[in-house]
Amino acid sequence: WSELSILLNAQLGQNSVMIYFIIGLVAAYILLPPEQDQRTLEFLWALPIRRWQVFAVKLGSAFAVLCSLVLIDHLLAWWVQSFHSNSITSSQFSWNIWWLEIAMLSGLCAIALGYGVFASFFRTFGVLALVLFWTVTSFLEFQNPSLSYLNVTNLLTVEHRGSEIILPENAWWLHSGIAVVCVILACLLWVGHAEAFVRFGERIRRGVA
Repeated sequence: WSELSILLNAQLGQNSVMIYFIIGLVAAYILLPPEQDQRTLEFLWALPIRRWQVFAVKLGSAFAVLCSLVLIDHLLAWWVQSFHSNSITSSQFSWNIWWLEIAMLSGLCAIALGYGVFASFFRTFGVLALVLFWTVTSFLEFQNPSLSYLNVTNLLTVEHRGSEIILPENAWWLHSGIAVVCVILACLLWVGHAEAFVRFGERIRRGVA
């Protein structure tokens, strides 16, 4: 079990952070920009419900899909583990850790969606901003390890005190807060200024051409 657990296997935990964060960003980027490019976003805004409700439903649907992916991944890990003799009753396997991992990965996906849905409004510039943010926080962590909580890739970096798992609370509070702010700003931008941003982009493209 220690080889399959993201909290007991540090390398697996680091890889999982990157994989799920990227998946969350990709999910965010395919929510609204493609609909804007295909002019179907105007149809959604014309529905007899508030625009922010459309935004919330799409974001919530993406989060539900990502949580399902996390759950399936952990069910498969449990299924593989169950083939080992005495795996369920062994001291290594813990249902508490199993559920904690699901909760942490679901939270990571929510944070990634928050970052991504805001960055997606700016398309390529948003991707560049995210890369710059990760580069700066990684550099700060390298210069001063006490600032590791700034780096989103450390959300699954835990400490072990006997059987107790110490979570990186500062990192979770920081990035959860930033993600909430990003979602609010993204909602304001997509709901209120999406059309204006498209017209601005078209004027830039015509000017360059």
